[in-house]
Amino acid sequence: MKLKVLMLFTCILLATAPLFFGAYYLNDLTQQHYRELFKRHLESLSLIAKKRIEAAVSETENYTALTASRTQLRKSLKSWLTNNNPEDLQRIHTILFDAKQSLPNLVRLTVYDDKGWFVAADTQTPQANLTTMSSVNVSPIYLEPTEFGAVLSNVQMLYLEGEKLGYLKLDINASAITDLVHDRAGLGTTGEWLFAVRDVSGNALIAVPLRHDELAAFRRTVAKTELQVPIIQALQGNSTTLENAPDYRGVKVLAATQYLAALDWGLVVKVDEAEVNQLATKQQQFFYLAEGLILLLAIAVGLLLANLVAEPFQRLRLFGEKLRLGSMSQAPKLGGWQEIKEVSQNLVQMMEQMQTLNQNLQAEISERNEQLKVSQQKLLQQSPEDPITGLFNHKFFNRRLDEELDRAIRHSHRLTLVLVEVDHYTTIVGHWGEDVAHLVLQKVAIALRSGVRRSDICGRLSDGSFALLLPETKEQAAKAFLEPLREDIAQTIVATMKGGLHITCSFGIASFTVNTIRPSELFKFTQQALLNAKQQGYNRIMIYTPPNDVHSDS
Repeated sequence: MKLKVLMLFTCILLATAPLFFGAYYLNDLTQQHYRELFKRHLESLSLIAKKRIEAAVSETENYTALTASRTQLRKSLKSWLTNNNPEDLQRIHTILFDAKQSLPNLVRLTVYDDKGWFVAADTQTPQANLTTMSSVNVSPIYLEPTEFGAVLSNVQMLYLEGEKLGYLKLDINASAITDLVHDRAGLGTTGEWLFAVRDVSGNALIAVPLRHDELAAFRRTVAKTELQVPIIQALQGNSTTLENAPDYRGVKVLAATQYLAALDWGLVVKVDEAEVNQLATKQQQFFYLAEGLILLLAIAVGLLLANLVAEPFQRLRLFGEKLRLGSMSQAPKLGGWQEIKEVSQNLVQMMEQMQTLNQNLQAEISERNEQLKVSQQKLLQQSPEDPITGLFNHKFFNRRLDEELDRAIRHSHRLTLVLVEVDHYTTIVGHWGEDVAHLVLQKVAIALRSGVRRSDICGRLSDGSFALLLPETKEQAAKAFLEPLREDIAQTIVATMKGGLHITCSFGIASFTVNTIRPSELFKFTQQALLNAKQQGYNRIMIYTPPNDVHSDS
């Protein structure tokens, strides 16, 4: 019996000691791994939300620019401001009403004079005067509470032949933000979205209803001095993940922040730390259950092994005792080893099943991560922006080119196309590398974006090529307008590990009018002008002229 007890305790000790140490280590790793997965989940959600909001803002800007580009609207406004004719006012109202019918999600279109006084809207109901003119040049797009709920408001100036006439204000349904706030899938019972802007004092002004405060929109603020609060971190420009950070309620949360730099908006997605820990504990319950089952199995195996090992020895001891007493009975069968093998096989199979279960869990996690990556890629593909420069991409620019050509034909207006190419771009890529080449593209894009007018359209075509659309602009005016831009680019130096890199660009200009060239020839003639600029020695502006005409260069 002593051997049997010794075998039992030895088996249990050998089975449970590594199990408990391994279980403690495994549980700790499991909790850390789950928290890391949850952090990545929040980061992915916040990044996708940021892209959705940026797309909505870009759509609002495009809608406003499209409406502001209507020549008849600006002519009628100028006539009204000059003659105060009721027919002009009615014509403005009709144009705004027609524009609203063609734009989805549009809440309101309003026109103001250059002093911010109300002129007309898409309805006959008078609207308040534009009291935020001082902020138009700083943030032309902002969130605004209305009787329809929060809307995205975009204000653009109206010009006609270089004269400032007034402002066009477009209010569009902020469904991209409100739908996001109410969609809390994957955020448990305490998770929520926060979206905030700055108030006049620089504090965070919550712009959406909250899960824990439905009346928070444009009422609740968070002091800018509370730097540990995630929404303040977002408005500080920090796109990061915070653990055990206090939220606006003072509750510890796990949060991912994003900052929309172009708009000075802050975005936070968060879940209470208590819920995150509770979810991590649930993940550990499976392992605790498995550990308990293994422990019970180890005890059973210890008893069985003790019986299998001790019983043959017991039979042998009895047989030896009989021999000592002189008994010559047949020796007993000392079996039991096959049962030990079967128990060992069962243990191996159980461990293999646990490994398979763990592999399946890891595969499911990887699949979910891939789905998030695919969703993010789809959002990026749907964006009209070039990912490197932030300008319109080739596809969206061509669509705008077709629209502007149709408008130029319909109204017999002039449309000027400008092709811009970074000189020796292939050499830059080969000698300096793609990272430096991308930095060159970004420098040129910044110069183009800051140099063109709000009504102009700027996009990247391919590699080192850009294009500009200048509505109602003649070639010579375009050349004079682009000359300072060319000089600014020529003075730009990109700092690299190999030294400073000077940038120059060549420009080709061609103009479309109904009586000069066909729409299909505009791009070809502009390319010819660009080729002439490069053949003349690069870093110059060339205007396309028909054969036998003298061309202009710079």
